[in-house]
Amino acid sequence: MKKIRVLLVENDNQTIIRLENMLKSRERVEIIGIAQDGLEAWKTIRNVQPEVIVMEPLLPYMDGFEIIDRIYTKDDYNPMIIVATMINNEAIVKEAFKKGIHYYVVKPYDEKMIFEQIKHIYFDNPSEEIGITYSIDKTIETTLNKLNFPMNLKGYQYLISAIKEVIADDEMLYGVTKVLYPKIAKKHQSTAIRVEKAIRHAIEVAWQRCDEEIISDFWKNNQVNKKRRPTNSELIAILSQRIRGIGI
Repeated sequence: MKKIRVLLVENDNQTIIRLENMLKSRERVEIIGIAQDGLEAWKTIRNVQPEVIVMEPLLPYMDGFEIIDRIYTKDDYNPMIIVATMINNEAIVKEAFKKGIHYYVVKPYDEKMIFEQIKHIYFDNPSEEIGITYSIDKTIETTLNKLNFPMNLKGYQYLISAIKEVIADDEMLYGVTKVLYPKIAKKHQSTAIRVEKAIRHAIEVAWQRCDEEIISDFWKNNQVNKKRRPTNSELIAILSQRIRGIGI
């Protein structure tokens, strides 16, 4: 049985461990190398020519986008490139696809998603159609579920929208009442006051259900009374920051 040869290009050790463990458990995938800087990655790519490259472009010595440019100037080599990064910028995403990548995944992500993309191209669909996969929605839902937010509450859905808005534009935090709530209200056909109250109620319910360990973990790196319930703005700010990949 032919195995798909994969190169991991990543400078975060924990991410490497998670990806390596996940891919090693797949019979049809072989990890042929791990590179933690751009020069090492380019050397491995030239020598081995992996069929799949999973790459964080924020690399020392040579950034990943330069590597991608170099790869696609070679007429005889066209690997599947998955960009897996904390960069969540629309212009950069569009530019990455112009360069020829297949998938763009925003950190933090479920490592199984990487195999699913490889499987989609090599095992399920040989037409090699390209696409973009964001894990932001799933990551937000997973995070709220860990904090015991009930999914049936309107505040749960409003929180997902609020966190996504702040991840896209953190200036929203400076106008939570006058800008963020009205924007969410318009999207959900509600009112700003109802959005605010629903989020507050969802936080109250979640904090009643949370144990001390979960609450303490939420407040990590924050010098506050770690037993108190966060305000709407605090919760949105902390979770959007963590989900965007800062301070995790």
